[in-house]
Amino acid sequence: MFVDYDEYTEAGLYSKETILRFENFMHVVYNKNYVSWIGLNYSHITLDEFGYPQEDNSYMIFGEWAKHGIADLLPKNYDDKDQR
Repeated sequence: MFVDYDEYTEAGLYSKETILRFENFMHVVYNKNYVSWIGLNYSHITLDEFGYPQEDNSYMIFGEWAKHGIADLLPKNYDDKDQR
């Protein structure tokens, strides 16, 4: 089953933003064997043009995505030059 994009999203305040809104958890199955769940920590979150959430700690990830580190992606504003 595929998700109807329009059912869970709407245009954001700015042209390249998207609002994602759903209740409880979204169950994600991919490659028929891998299962993950995503839950929002707010009633909705704003995604930028690259799919990054604008709010801090805006979602929770469980399942395969969490096991493979997707939940631990670097912040989009991370700059490694501070580490040099």
